[in-house]
Amino acid sequence: VVMAVAVVLHAGVIILDFKAEPGFNKVTLTWRVRAEQGVEAYEVERSVQANAGFQRVGRVKAQGTPTPETVRTYTYVDKSVFKTTGRTYYYRLRILETNGRWSFSEVASVSPKISAARHTWGSIKAMFR
Repeated sequence: VVMAVAVVLHAGVIILDFKAEPGFNKVTLTWRVRAEQGVEAYEVERSVQANAGFQRVGRVKAQGTPTPETVRTYTYVDKSVFKTTGRTYYYRLRILETNGRWSFSEVASVSPKISAARHTWGSIKAMFR
């Protein structure tokens, strides 16, 4: 389990932690937030580079917290990891606010386990790009 950040304050939310856990042919992302006000959604972004090339892979609608002390947990499962075993993926959250502004979370990295069938299919797909 790779965890990014302890407590990060953004304009509309405090991110307590952001974790990326490897699974078989998937990565499970979990983050806990507090004081979530004015946040519309979290876009999950992935890259194979630590500091560049991030692309959106999913979106999770924010639920808001009734009080600043309420902690809410979100989960997103990325089932689109088809590349070779041993590759490191980097994830971050784009925090979209209701006022049109946005910010990024810290980056979490992970190396998922890929089945032989998915590895072969990923190689075949890559040949036709």
